[in-house]
Amino acid sequence: MSIKPSQVIVFTRAYQFAHGRMPSGTGNWAFHIGGATEPVFYPFSLYSIAKKLAQADAVEQGKSYVQVAP
Repeated sequence: MSIKPSQVIVFTRAYQFAHGRMPSGTGNWAFHIGGATEPVFYPFSLYSIAKKLAQADAVEQGKSYVQVAP
């Protein structure tokens, strides 16, 4: 049974620690997909769009979570 992109958990703790706030707005976003050491980049986009793309990539790779890179 596969999960839906909206079911992929998004961890933001490392980003919050580094920046002192929740991720939001437009920028160059990077996510670690399911614990990968190398992040996947989503250049110059809204956080909400980059998050959805990262969640979709996680589903394609069979992962259940992503982490916003600081």
